[in-house]
Amino acid sequence: MNIATNEIILPYLELISNSSLKEKCIALYNHHKKAIYYAPAGASHHHSFIGGWATHTTEVIALAISMYDMLISSNVKLPFDKDDVILVSFIHDLEKIDRYVLTTDDWKKKKGIMWEVREGLETMDDSARVVAMVAHFDIHLNDMQISAISCHHGGFSTRLSSVFSYVGSMNKLGVLLHSADLMSGFILGRK
Repeated sequence: MNIATNEIILPYLELISNSSLKEKCIALYNHHKKAIYYAPAGASHHHSFIGGWATHTTEVIALAISMYDMLISSNVKLPFDKDDVILVSFIHDLEKIDRYVLTTDDWKKKKGIMWEVREGLETMDDSARVVAMVAHFDIHLNDMQISAISCHHGGFSTRLSSVFSYVGSMNKLGVLLHSADLMSGFILGRK
């Protein structure tokens, strides 16, 4: 996908069947819309352009829904529903929407790096920040959703060095989210 244009995420949020959750997700989206369509998904690894966060998130949601639908059509029993898939896909990288600023460093610019981490961010685990951000909109995540968000980077987590660290603990929603995130970041989002 190319640079994000307005409203590419909203149609997916409108697919949420639980009306209360849909309303809260749309309120979260509307509150952060400017940042959502400005932020990169990362400083340099993937989707590192203005609007990259929205593009990456849209890809993750679409891929995750496709995988979910394929599993359901194959009669695989899952302990979560499509609302869970859309929710965790939408918020999996929410903490990044205000993490980066355009760099003023000439050396970084010469290397093609546009972004750097904004100074003054409170240090905390990414998933803890996501939980806190969505709680402001009365979205209270269950343990399965929090675990999925915590594990979605798999072996590329800043917390753990190997995907094998999750053996026995990465839930099915986390595997689905991790797979969609990998496909977006490594196949669709690289230059």
